[in-house]
Amino acid sequence: MSYIHFHRINKLYDSGVHAIKDVSFDIEEDQFTVLVGPSGCGKSTLLRMLAGLEEITTGRIEINGQIINEIPPKDRNISMVFQNYALYPHLTVYDNIAFGLRLKRVKTPIENEDGSIKGYKTTSIPRDVIDKKVREVAEQLELTDYLSRKPKQLSGGQKQRVALARALVRNNDIFLLDEPLSNLDAKLRVDMRKTIKALHNSVKKPFIYVTHDQVEAMTLADRIVVLKKGVVQQIGSPKEIFDEPNNLFVATFFGSPAMSIIEGTLIMDNNRLAVKLLNDDILYVPQDLIGQFLDYSLLNKKVLVGLRPSSFRVTPGDKKDHYSKIHGDVIHKELFGNETLIKFKVADNNDLLAFVPNNFKSEDKIELYAHTSSMKIFSPETEESIFGLAKESNFKQLDYERKEDSLVISFKDNELVYPLESRLLKFIPNEGKLNLSIINEFISTEEVANSFMVEGEVILVKNLFQRKAVYLKIKGQDSPLMVFVNKDKEVKVKDKLKVYLPLDYITLTDENNEPLLAKYEIHNYVTGDDLQIVKKTLKLDDITAFEMQINNVKIYHRKEKIDKKDYHIFKVVVLDVENNQGKSILYYRIKGMKGYFTALIDEEIDMVKTPTLKLVIKK
Repeated sequence: MSYIHFHRINKLYDSGVHAIKDVSFDIEEDQFTVLVGPSGCGKSTLLRMLAGLEEITTGRIEINGQIINEIPPKDRNISMVFQNYALYPHLTVYDNIAFGLRLKRVKTPIENEDGSIKGYKTTSIPRDVIDKKVREVAEQLELTDYLSRKPKQLSGGQKQRVALARALVRNNDIFLLDEPLSNLDAKLRVDMRKTIKALHNSVKKPFIYVTHDQVEAMTLADRIVVLKKGVVQQIGSPKEIFDEPNNLFVATFFGSPAMSIIEGTLIMDNNRLAVKLLNDDILYVPQDLIGQFLDYSLLNKKVLVGLRPSSFRVTPGDKKDHYSKIHGDVIHKELFGNETLIKFKVADNNDLLAFVPNNFKSEDKIELYAHTSSMKIFSPETEESIFGLAKESNFKQLDYERKEDSLVISFKDNELVYPLESRLLKFIPNEGKLNLSIINEFISTEEVANSFMVEGEVILVKNLFQRKAVYLKIKGQDSPLMVFVNKDKEVKVKDKLKVYLPLDYITLTDENNEPLLAKYEIHNYVTGDDLQIVKKTLKLDDITAFEMQINNVKIYHRKEKIDKKDYHIFKVVVLDVENNQGKSILYYRIKGMKGYFTALIDEEIDMVKTPTLKLVIKK
């Protein structure tokens, strides 16, 4: 079991901003996890929800199997280091470090005369214990000589080490670091990265680190979670993220210089999968990697090709099948120490960057060999990888039939029964064809609760160093399914392998890619603090729980004549809307609620024009 588990976390603000969108991932007990992405992607919001400083709209966070959504921040046993240090300017370094310990209360047993415990009393931590802990941490972070100084007498790096010491001295279970190095100069950032990594290695506890700096992410992390606009783009080790980006954003976000992206057409040439560039050069996919090709529907269509500057050679390597010739016009050169970076034009608006030896003679024209085993191919429409590590596995054109309380989806050998009450929309047709997709991170080779099993034949095993990517051929499907397995697991080509797809993380769309599932879990049942808000708003009697029926809610239009004695009329904040076929899925909050309700409305809603609505339900 993972130590920290984020399950379908959403954060919706009353302003309509959807900061975190259906985020799920796990953090192991001694893992250094980095949340990385551009400003505004939601990484600090996730961190603050874990710390208890932001409320969770929906979903749950578990620490060591315990749901912590309603646990106060002070009781979560979490230490946090902020970007701006947050030191007390009037206290010495010693007092800043000791401050939290002086406030902390501990239970001390009260013993009977025979030595048995008759109870507990709450006391402060003894001064000598505090002093010992402060000095141990100060020595570990090289702050012993500065204990008597005030923060104004310290450099930026020293202040940050004091903030780290204050977090470390409390000996909490989890450490959160929110862009702690962004205020430091380049040299100090390098030094502090080493300090933080050494600190993690010594305490062996989960560190969750937020940054927008890809260098910090690559050098510090055991595992990286890449975010964009509140959505997880990819999860993996630094090497996996760099070598196997699963979409265009990840490919161009990591690496300096960044991966070059050019246009081409996906073709079969002499029974070999290849990309034909705009200058008619052909880049062949190595034969031993064909199994990781994910979407044959794009054959003879436009694609995007990604190549890093390090992917080029002056001459082909030993494995000639892994190299294809490419030529262009040199437009710029730049010396990079023992290498030269060349920018050359393949076609209009299609430029590539390549590292070559300094002694390589390059005139106006250049001819190089591209290492195509590191080539990435992306769909221009979705920007997802179609060759390499995909974010999702897809099953297309599956027959389904709607029954009383479920959808029955037909696979080649068995059936998947999907329950209506989770996210399934009420207005889908009774039968037809659908597409099913699931994020590969959640597919498991071990049986998990509430999951569906499929079996396939292994067609490729790709070593990712910290784990393996296994590609499976599934009966009746052109595209492979991909599952991650432990690096020590013995898997070979032609093996039969059973995998389990958790229903919680399945996405269903119709033949036109219209969603058949709501974005978020359908929420209508409330207890706790939200119940008090609902009772007050709807003027309900004293009850312990309340359920808002999803189909009974209507929008109140003033022109309608209703008997107000028989109905509740109440104003709500619109958090999000999904419009589909003249109907809407409305996610709304009664003012003061932490969570939200879901309603299916028989008209389309524009939340920009109507950020608040009056709704009506029968009493």
